[in-house]
Amino acid sequence: MDNSYFKRHLNSFAPHHGYSSSFRHVPVQRQATPSPKVVSIQVQFVGLERNRSASTLKIQKAFRGFLVRKSLKKIAAIKGDVDEIEKRISKKETVELMKREAKERLKVNETLMSLLFRLDSVKSVDSGVRDFRRTVIKKAIALQERVEEFAISEME
Repeated sequence: MDNSYFKRHLNSFAPHHGYSSSFRHVPVQRQATPSPKVVSIQVQFVGLERNRSASTLKIQKAFRGFLVRKSLKKIAAIKGDVDEIEKRISKKETVELMKREAKERLKVNETLMSLLFRLDSVKSVDSGVRDFRRTVIKKAIALQERVEEFAISEME
């Protein structure tokens, strides 16, 4: 066996870095990263326990306000969609189309139902939010009943 044959083939599988084979690797010693200095800071609570509970109330009020605004924004967007459907239903051409075609009635009904499902997913944190949500739900249900009346009038 010829050793030069194996050396030549083993070298063909070695990674090529563009360095000559006489290049030697120099071991690099890395310094350990210095640990961060720990500084202790004394914390003193100034004031009475009453101030702490007042702060807690402020945080709770801010968070509840955030939840109310978020819920109202969702309900207002859904109300806009319901109002848009109401405008379309009030047009004479749409009414005639829905009286003739069941597909159009189904489309409007499904849209209203999906809006009702979205309304159902909105959490009611406040009584005002619940009332607003309830009025939008009643309006959507009234529109569904109106669309069903078109189907009844078509059958007659």
